[in-house]
Amino acid sequence: ILRTSISSAQFITLQEEMTLVESYAKIQKIRFNGKFDFRYEIAPETEEILVPKLIVQPIVENAIHHGLEPKISPGTILIRGFLTQSKLILQIRDNGVGMSSDQLDTLRARLFQSDDLAPVRKEGEGARHGAGIALKNVHQRLQLFFGPAYGLEITSAAGIGTQIELCMPAPSEMRDSYHAERAF
Repeated sequence: ILRTSISSAQFITLQEEMTLVESYAKIQKIRFNGKFDFRYEIAPETEEILVPKLIVQPIVENAIHHGLEPKISPGTILIRGFLTQSKLILQIRDNGVGMSSDQLDTLRARLFQSDDLAPVRKEGEGARHGAGIALKNVHQRLQLFFGPAYGLEITSAAGIGTQIELCMPAPSEMRDSYHAERAF
């Protein structure tokens, strides 16, 4: 994980990204004594697609910290990767504590704020500085590389869980994207 994070490469294959996530998941399974289960459904045709490095691991880390860690019973994180006609979609879904609609609205608004130090309040807690920074970072990086039509979509329900969907252009669309060509 450390070796990849300090390398100068901005893009790695989805398969390499998933290897990082699997390494991170192993550490967390040991740390939390198997409280979490990780499942992967990655379409084989997506494995060699280049993606910005470290876009899935921070989302998984958030799912553990905010969704599964506070949950009393064991939880699961499902990571799906698939292609549509024009997009590569990566979904990270947990069955953790989820968020209220107010919390979700605040988090969604936070993705578009310019002030990273603004606190986000979680029901029943005081202000927490830095909440949502990983999501904002991934969202902004996707938009920087691929344009404003791409980024994160967040859905959640209290007591049910959260899903973060990362949207990038499919490889055929990347060739037509100024941002993607510039990034490579």
